Amino acid sequence: MLTDPEDDPGKPEDRPDGGARAGGLRRSAGSIALATAFGCSAVVTVGVIAQMAFGLGGHRSPTMLILLLIFMPAVGGFAVEAWKKPHAVRICALLTGVALGAWFLYATLGRGVSQVWAAPADRPGDVRAVGDWMVGDLVVRARPDLVVAYRLGDGRVAWTWAPPGRELVCAMSDRTASGTGLIGYTEAHADGPQCDRVTALDLSTGRPRWTTTVHGPSTGWSPSAPGTVAATRSSVVLQDGEGWRAVNMSDGRTLWRAGAGHGCSPLRAAAGPNRVVTAATCGDAAPVLRSLSPSDGRELWHAPLPARGEPRDLALLSVDPVTVWIFESGPRGTRAVVSYDESGRARATIPQSGTSGELAIPLDEPGFSTASFAARPAYGALVVGDLLITSATRPGDVRISNDGDNGISRSAKGRLVAFSLTDGTLRWTAKLDDHPNGIAADGDAVWALTVDTIARVDAATGKRLATVAVHGTRQINAADLWRTAGRFVIVAEDGTESIITEDAPVRVLR
Repeated sequence: MLTDPEDDPGKPEDRPDGGARAGGLRRSAGSIALATAFGCSAVVTVGVIAQMAFGLGGHRSPTMLILLLIFMPAVGGFAVEAWKKPHAVRICALLTGVALGAWFLYATLGRGVSQVWAAPADRPGDVRAVGDWMVGDLVVRARPDLVVAYRLGDGRVAWTWAPPGRELVCAMSDRTASGTGLIGYTEAHADGPQCDRVTALDLSTGRPRWTTTVHGPSTGWSPSAPGTVAATRSSVVLQDGEGWRAVNMSDGRTLWRAGAGHGCSPLRAAAGPNRVVTAATCGDAAPVLRSLSPSDGRELWHAPLPARGEPRDLALLSVDPVTVWIFESGPRGTRAVVSYDESGRARATIPQSGTSGELAIPLDEPGFSTASFAARPAYGALVVGDLLITSATRPGDVRISNDGDNGISRSAKGRLVAFSLTDGTLRWTAKLDDHPNGIAADGDAVWALTVDTIARVDAATGKRLATVAVHGTRQINAADLWRTAGRFVIVAEDGTESIITEDAPVRVLR
């Protein structure tokens, strides 16, 4: 059957009315797409430029440069086309594009934290902090000449305390207890400085509770004696002469004394609420580790450490379980972390150098000499349950090159590793975007601070739970990191805000 051509409806665009509608729809769709693309590209471009110029965000500049090269040309092209379209459509589509661009930036840069406050720079310019505590809503930072407590909320100085006369802070308790922190101080003696006076500070007011004199260790060329003061729940253990003396936390009254052993001298002490652990050197023989009852000083067990003579460094990383880091001088010396069970038997030995890399027990970047806090060192290792969690470095992790006209550039990668303190096996490795400059435990997770990010890692599995971008500031040197009340507290050893590091004494991020 033949159909009259005039009766054939044909394609919509061939009909006078349908063609107009179809063309309008195509033009509207094009307008919406172009204006949306323009809005999105413009927001992303501005965001990337801000990140590169001001450090807003947690990703490296090369990544931002790639995004910039992609989106910058698109802005111009989309702008020309989009502005030819109807006004109402253009406005609606632009708003949609802005929303999409903001979402893209958030997804790319990740959620972030910014600086809430920073303490004024240290003066004089050569002073360095020797330790710090976080207690309640106070951040307490000690220099050799001054102890300052800052309010967590706004950074106001709550109190200050200075050692009497010309004396210097030489020791601090690793932990605080009952609102009290222990400070050892010294002055120069003819035969070298000795950390021979200890004051218990009420950390709510900064006022001394009591002061006692001890026959402290000779500190040689250094005025600091870390690990010579320890706090239990209700008492303080002090290095005194050839042994240890425990005093009451509230009034400084002597409770008991314990010797270091025949031919031995006290070296380190650490304590928890219900346990005291000491280490002593014994001439050319192996150093001895002892567990003491905090109530009466009675020896619970002792064990030789795998070393000869006095090690170059030693740290009691934990008292529950007892975990010791030993660092001997010489190519054949022991450099390892050793854990002990409840009877004093060695459970696991974890070499500081192994297939996983070099364990950064003192937290510093390979190739750089970064001293830790002298009186209360901030180590780069945590004991979480039966796991030792620390940073491991490998050759090539940090590369610094001179690009000629572009100046010096740095690229880096890093990782956290976890070892079992039961059998010494590697349990997991978590990749980071840079070498950690601070590490903090937070319940069943660990936070690792790099140059411009903070990563949250599950302590049991090593799974990265979150990456938080640090906005507007960078962390170049090792620091003591705390996580409390939804904030990150960064305490710097060098708080002089030098041109290179720009580290404030204390910074709080949120």
